Amino acid sequence: MELVKCTNKPYEISFAIFFLFIYSTEIIMELISLRSKLPKEQISILKFREHSKASEKYVDVELLFPEDQRQFKISIPYQYRRCGLFIETDEDLAAWILEIYNLYANKNDLLWVNRQKNIWNKNYVGKEITKKFFDKLLSLRWCCVKKDFPSNPNWARRIQDIKDMGYLLATQP
Repeated sequence: MELVKCTNKPYEISFAIFFLFIYSTEIIMELISLRSKLPKEQISILKFREHSKASEKYVDVELLFPEDQRQFKISIPYQYRRCGLFIETDEDLAAWILEIYNLYANKNDLLWVNRQKNIWNKNYVGKEITKKFFDKLLSLRWCCVKKDFPSNPNWARRIQDIKDMGYLLATQP
């Protein structure tokens, strides 16, 4: 899972749950058009997907940072009703992806992680069980419920708690 904080400010990085992959001619054309607007050496568009029940749409990308050999495969929402995110054009989506790339650049992701640790230590005392799940998500890598998270029969409640705190998560089936 990828994790980020959703705010009402100009978007920090946000991610959400998805379950349904949709491939159509229209999406393939969007993909081709979008790829032409981004630096190929640093950003690879992998696929689009949609969670129609929740009115959410995502683009999966790989962000490459050759200078320090870091890479991230992340899901970026471009339509997410709960957060008020509705990106409609290829140009706006390309700008959004570049903005997110820049948030990861220069190790800004590490600053974000440290900021979130401080927020949790200060504001979420008493949420020790949920914090164990949150701490795993701070790897900013995909996490498997069965392999990576603490054993917990109510893991969905822990994830919902994190979402209720303003974070959005992306999941893969």
